[in-house]
Amino acid sequence: MGGRPVYESTDDSARAEAARAVAASHLADCALRDCGVLSEDGDWSPKWHHSTGSASARLDCAELAAAEAARAAACPEAPVAPPAAPPTAQAAADANFRSALALGVLDPLLSTRAHDEWLVEPPPEVHQHAALLRARMFARMQTANSPGYHSELAGCLVWLRDFLRTFPGRLFMRIPLDDGDKVYNAGSVSLLFEWIRETGSRKPGAASLGKRLRSRTISGIISTLVTFLGGIAGRPLVDAGFGAELRALKKHAQHEDGAPGARSVEDPLRAQHMKAAFNAGFCFPAHRPRSLLERVKHAVLLFGHNTLARGACMGKREARGPVDPKRAFTCAAFNWAAAAQISPPAVVAWLHPSKDPTQTKPHYPMLVQRRSATAPTDSDPMCTFDALSGIWPILGAPVPEDRRSSVLFFRIPPAEATWRDVADSESWPPLTTAIVSAWVKEASIAAGIDPTRRASRALRMGGATDLYDIYGPLAERYIRERGRWGSDVAQIYQRVSAAAHGEMSRAIGDSVGPDLQSLLRGWSQAAVSHGRCPV
Repeated sequence: MGGRPVYESTDDSARAEAARAVAASHLADCALRDCGVLSEDGDWSPKWHHSTGSASARLDCAELAAAEAARAAACPEAPVAPPAAPPTAQAAADANFRSALALGVLDPLLSTRAHDEWLVEPPPEVHQHAALLRARMFARMQTANSPGYHSELAGCLVWLRDFLRTFPGRLFMRIPLDDGDKVYNAGSVSLLFEWIRETGSRKPGAASLGKRLRSRTISGIISTLVTFLGGIAGRPLVDAGFGAELRALKKHAQHEDGAPGARSVEDPLRAQHMKAAFNAGFCFPAHRPRSLLERVKHAVLLFGHNTLARGACMGKREARGPVDPKRAFTCAAFNWAAAAQISPPAVVAWLHPSKDPTQTKPHYPMLVQRRSATAPTDSDPMCTFDALSGIWPILGAPVPEDRRSSVLFFRIPPAEATWRDVADSESWPPLTTAIVSAWVKEASIAAGIDPTRRASRALRMGGATDLYDIYGPLAERYIRERGRWGSDVAQIYQRVSAAAHGEMSRAIGDSVGPDLQSLLRGWSQAAVSHGRCPV
């Protein structure tokens, strides 16, 4: 059998295998609780949610580090010091590896990894050097994906755990030594697909629990698991496409699912809406000093609209988890001196697109210019530059320069916070997508428009809509640049105009008039590729 583990079909071996599966499930539960995917009672954690669009989990690395420290304290014979630095993607990858190892699915795969063969026996230090390099290679392979991948994998491992509990003792993946092994593995994948389809959604709530998952969602779960296990084995476990059986199952499921639903109807939050909200006293009261929270809220709304930013571009998708200093919008993202020679004054803020699964897209400089060179400070509620300048002493200046690259800029002060509390602003919670959505809805209510039709994307949509409203087709290139969308290859030789960006930054607050989608209730504008018709 070429080293493949053989499970005899005798009663004794079946009972032994079932016992091993029960023990492994217990160990896997412990590891998955460390990840925050499971609650203490073994059920799905409220922090983990499964949407019909993709399989995703919420992995709390801080809790994982705390669990590791607690285990170390309970085992004095093998003490492990808590990590000095915030947990990284390595901690998430390690937790997922422990989960899969405890489930037993790695047993037949780890033995297939490459090893060193020597024509002449080398000295011990050479052996150690090769082993160290292989360990580093393995660790880098596990952390090569984006931080969101580890969270997604943690949720997929819960699906695999429950599948193995349904069929205790069944070998999930064979060592791929021949075509027969790949056929067996493809059959396992097909069985998992059908089981997930039958089980339905695990998302809590009467409206979602047990609801049939779409073929695309299940395919994502399976692809994530097969890619992970294949990486452990160091070779493909199934043929491309996962076999004719699974392709037929997916095709049949797609027919049952029907056509994908239309894009959700969302309206933009435009300059005229924010003007109405600010004139009504929202975040910009005329007869009393503004609170720190109002100042931050005001700056977030203007900055998101001015730079066409997603909520996650300005903060985090959620509060938990470490900050990625290479991609997050930190206090070090601002360059106040670069545009000092421009009049009116401007600031450059470096933004990284939050939708970057390959982690290869660069930061892009966003120039934000003051709307007037002579107007008094804070006299114009639509001036993004004044809003940013006003909160820099609150959120940026108090952070020591050596830590600015690891501290998110937009943080949320308590409602009762005063200027005396600014020294502790580094400990304030970060801005999240949910908070941006809540503030957009508050502004919508103050402006007298429907808040249920607007969320965090409304700022990005509103800024793009207003630029097009002012400049027409001439604004298309600058909309792509300020929105950090991909541009045509021919335009890589054209340099960005600071004057044009400054003019747009000043003028974006003067747009008036309705957009087409707001006039056509129930119609949602489709995504448009450059140069192509949306249909």
